[in-house]
Amino acid sequence: MDFRLINDQAIAQVRDLWDYCFDKADTAFFKWYFQDYALKQNKILGGFTENKLETMVHLNPYVLKIRDKVEKMPYLVGVATAPEARGRHAISGLLKTAFTLTKAFGSKAVILKPIFAGIYQPYGFAYTHLRTAYNLPLAGLTLPHIDDSLQVIRIPTSEGETVLPQIYAAAMKSYNGYAVRDARIWHNLLTEAAGEKTETAVVMENNKPVGYVLYNRNEETISVLELTAINGRIRNRLLAYLKGFSGIFKTLEWLGACDDTSYLSFKDQQYTPRIAPFMMGRVIDLPGILQTVKVPEHEPESSLILFVQDEFIKSNNLLLQLNISAKGIELRDTIKVPDITMDISTFTQLYFGTYSVEQLWANDRIMAEDQTKLQILSRLFPAQNNYINENF
Repeated sequence: MDFRLINDQAIAQVRDLWDYCFDKADTAFFKWYFQDYALKQNKILGGFTENKLETMVHLNPYVLKIRDKVEKMPYLVGVATAPEARGRHAISGLLKTAFTLTKAFGSKAVILKPIFAGIYQPYGFAYTHLRTAYNLPLAGLTLPHIDDSLQVIRIPTSEGETVLPQIYAAAMKSYNGYAVRDARIWHNLLTEAAGEKTETAVVMENNKPVGYVLYNRNEETISVLELTAINGRIRNRLLAYLKGFSGIFKTLEWLGACDDTSYLSFKDQQYTPRIAPFMMGRVIDLPGILQTVKVPEHEPESSLILFVQDEFIKSNNLLLQLNISAKGIELRDTIKVPDITMDISTFTQLYFGTYSVEQLWANDRIMAEDQTKLQILSRLFPAQNNYINENF
């Protein structure tokens, strides 16, 4: 199979494969995506046999805030294989080529929102962002005291670019792993949302916007696309606004942040949410990440031998000595017995901060005999509070 970047001559085949596997050609998202986004804002990699497209992945450009650093991180979207090419491991060559390209473009990791995680786990992907998934009767949404001085206004979704970005930026200060949204990202998000008839409500406090919700009214369900607030008091006001639809609509569907605790006020425990994996990630440049890790202030000089197993990207399959000092981390090849061993999917979760070293070790994802070495690694990669809400 020949893998190459898609050009205008092949985009018709991309449209056909997307129509077959995902959104149909007559939907609002399909029309917007192929008119305003595909090839204009992203790159698309395709696998061809005799000039027939058999598999593809869209490399959508994003910037994520990871451990206080801004990182270019492609979002792999639209991974698809034509039915006649399935069973021939086409995705293996596709992903290997995609990883080579994205690393050449300067990225150290990629993200992907899976339809079925089992497809991607053999290639080193791991869950990096979890969400709190609510699906409950609107009438059962029990809330604490609501501050009625907070005003809620509705605005046209297409005009949200002047209001929502400042709220999002303020709310994201307590999170890690989120998308740094520039004007392009906001325009894409709100244009597509408006095309889907998404409505927007904003909470105002002292004439200042402090929270917003993007939602759809579908038959008997209120579906939340995004609910963002600078604190819990504002979030509760937005939830109270949504509960106001309970006379007409029956159900609320909402993916809250991983640290959301709105359910603590619920009178009926059967409405409590479940933890839902949302995004996966994959480190593609292990040395590049290790060399840029921020060493904590006052960290004593030390060293450890790290073995990361990566059967898919051989340049990541490394046994390294990490010499740690105030200047940073120096990497050296070694043949010594490792102090710490893990696979690349576990290292991916460490890098993103999804879980702590202690959690991963306790669940047999990290192998180590010397607890002092684990403590060093824990200080280098403390767990974080992750959030992301990008869908394409």
